[in-house]
Amino acid sequence: MNTREKITDITVELCNRHGAFSVTTNHIIDELGISPGTLYYHFKNKEEIIREIFLKISSEFTQVMSGFDKCEDFSGTMKLFRENYRLIYKYRFFYLEISSLLKKDEILKEMYRKNYREKMKFMKSAIIHFEKKGLIKKFSSSDQIERLMKNIWIITDFWMSFSDSSGENTNEKMIDGGLKQLEEILKPHMIE
Repeated sequence: MNTREKITDITVELCNRHGAFSVTTNHIIDELGISPGTLYYHFKNKEEIIREIFLKISSEFTQVMSGFDKCEDFSGTMKLFRENYRLIYKYRFFYLEISSLLKKDEILKEMYRKNYREKMKFMKSAIIHFEKKGLIKKFSSSDQIERLMKNIWIITDFWMSFSDSSGENTNEKMIDGGLKQLEEILKPHMIE
């Protein structure tokens, strides 16, 4: 593992433990036992580190989502959503503080929005694929598909912050809670 990866990995660990806004570059430097020059050689500031982590998150989600076109049934789809929630838990600081992180960093906000647009296109093609395979009922309009996709996005990306703010679980049990919510919005569309 190279120094850049070590910096991002320890930042994820520290931010998961203490929250992104409590962790400074000095904490990262101390935890790794590196010089400030080493950190700043790789990253200009903590915002750049968070952006690099977001690229990693996005890449890992893309890998998981690439399996949707191989799903043959509802349980296979839910297994992939479970993997999505595992990733959310792995990078929980980001999802707990998503709104604040995006407000603080315009570059990160644009990266997130670009990722959203790309993933929504992918999700739409996955839904059309599921329609063709007979796994879900035909939608009456593309607006109906859009609403479902937005609901799925909200229940995945914002489930962790909802769970935290409502006093529910932010430990690994949140995975099961999120999946149950997702099942509820998907069930009416599934073919028995």
